[in-house]
Amino acid sequence: MEIVNKDIEKYIENHSRHLTPELEALERETYLKVLLPNMISGKEQGTFLYLFVKSLKPKRVLELGTFTGYSAICMAMGMEKDSELVTIDPNEELEYLTKKYFEKCGVSDLIKPIKGKAFDYFDKISNESLDLVFIDADKRNYPEYVRQLKPKMRNGGYILIDNVLWHGKIIEENPNQDTQAILETNKMLFEDTDFITTIIPIRDGILMAERVN
Repeated sequence: MEIVNKDIEKYIENHSRHLTPELEALERETYLKVLLPNMISGKEQGTFLYLFVKSLKPKRVLELGTFTGYSAICMAMGMEKDSELVTIDPNEELEYLTKKYFEKCGVSDLIKPIKGKAFDYFDKISNESLDLVFIDADKRNYPEYVRQLKPKMRNGGYILIDNVLWHGKIIEENPNQDTQAILETNKMLFEDTDFITTIIPIRDGILMAERVN
């Protein structure tokens, strides 16, 4: 299902650009060498993340789902030099690609990549210490990610969640397990009065939630 009219999508694409030539090369190499390359954040979403992070000035950022590193690079480019972005992904096969482009884009000092399961890392995070979390990982764990990360968010911190419109499947009858998990996550955050929440229809939808209590 189309979320945004195809002609409008093309217009947005034509009026967006990669932040650096290295990011354009990363996208090209992802499409040439990696399965499911459309999972990459891309220039429209990447620019949004960069601008948001640059405005927020977070010190501690956590990303769930590195893939080939496009979104991590965009966020790191907007971060200050005394900040840290931890990005977690279980796929070791893509490590060569992420490492290469972290270095090419000059953000290696800001990014701490971890290979493994996100839940194994959560116990290492102190409560009320995270400024920003970007979740773009396995959809069925979305609700549990949010439940476990909520105590880790400081007041004024943000949770961003990708793919929350899920190609329009969220309004179809008989949702599958992935769709059910996304619906549960959206409902959970919209009904939680500790957050102010909205959805931005960039690409496949980004949920934005600010912790206010």
